[in-house]
Amino acid sequence: MAVSSWEPDPTGRHQYRWWDGERWTDQVADDGVQSVDPISITEAGLPRDTPPLPPPPPGSARGHRCRTLNQCPRPILDALIEKAALWRLSS
Repeated sequence: MAVSSWEPDPTGRHQYRWWDGERWTDQVADDGVQSVDPISITEAGLPRDTPPLPPPPPGSARGHRCRTLNQCPRPILDALIEKAALWRLSS
């Protein structure tokens, strides 16, 4: 059985990302503050020991950190809704 734990974020966007024992989740942490950062299906499937990817360019949507849904720009909210819908269809 694989162990779930906080691990260095393989996307390079955060200090840590939650590994659920099988794949990376959207749960992240920076300086002890937890938040949510959507992760692509490709990124979620990265092996646990994958070195972090280079950070996204400044100003890109992928680098945005939403502390609450009210702080998220509309394109990020739309992406979250789309990912949730795809996740429900695949479950």
